[in-house]
Amino acid sequence: MRDPLADHPDLTDEAWIREATKRARRAARADRAPRPRRVRRRPSALVVVGVVTAMLLAGAVVFRADLFGDPVAAADRAPSGRVDRERPFVGSLAEARPDGAAGIVVPVAAPVGAYSAEEVAAAYSAVRDLLIAGRVDGRALNEGRFDALLAGLTPESREHVRKGLAGRSALAWATVIEPGVRLLPVPPKVDGAMVAKVGDGGRLVVDTDYTFAYAFDVPGALTVDEYVAMLRYQVRFTVTDTGLHPTSAEGYALAMSCAAMSRGRLAPLTPDDVTLVDPASATRIDPFDHTQPLPDTGSCRVE
Repeated sequence: MRDPLADHPDLTDEAWIREATKRARRAARADRAPRPRRVRRRPSALVVVGVVTAMLLAGAVVFRADLFGDPVAAADRAPSGRVDRERPFVGSLAEARPDGAAGIVVPVAAPVGAYSAEEVAAAYSAVRDLLIAGRVDGRALNEGRFDALLAGLTPESREHVRKGLAGRSALAWATVIEPGVRLLPVPPKVDGAMVAKVGDGGRLVVDTDYTFAYAFDVPGALTVDEYVAMLRYQVRFTVTDTGLHPTSAEGYALAMSCAAMSRGRLAPLTPDDVTLVDPASATRIDPFDHTQPLPDTGSCRVE
């Protein structure tokens, strides 16, 4: 049976059809229940970004350098081949320390303040992953790729740290190797500890204190001071729902190039660096002794 409205003049008028469709849509929207207004809240971690930025600009992120032992002049160098390339840490303070990620041990988690043991365990695991990504992973050390490190940070701090990695503050966040020098194909030696606490504003924080020793490929090296450089850094991470937020960092390097250090890069001590070292302030310290406070002064004449 034919629809009697099929030939109605209004239903064949395209302009009328368009207007009728618009009216129907407006009526349908008017009948819908109003949506609740979404209130956008800034995460509390955004305040922490300001703390990090202020500390960096104020110089509170401390980069100190001390020399372990006496620099070796070029004339005193032994012929190449004296370094055991498979066991380069023999004879150094790092010799007995764990290799690579094995040195970053997650503590047994317990409740901290209002945070459950499960939340603390998750925080420890995230911090461990971040330290490995920035200090141990071969992609970071050999290729300068810090994607995994940046991925573990909050969106607010990610760009800040990304810029820091290109400048003088780089060593506070990761180990950036000086261009033109190479590491030996062995993992760094690592030791230290982490502990969870309740920080400012009741937020969960994880304080870390770790030392990392790196063996460089230095032909003709005579002593471990010439090819093993070490970093000890204390970093506090604030735990948020969107990642970790580094809120403070201070530390020092040992037996490293002062010139490279001034650029935020790590390289072994060379004869050219001797003129940058103040012998009067050079001290013998053990960077793996975490019961000792960080030194107040360094031996490099450049900052």
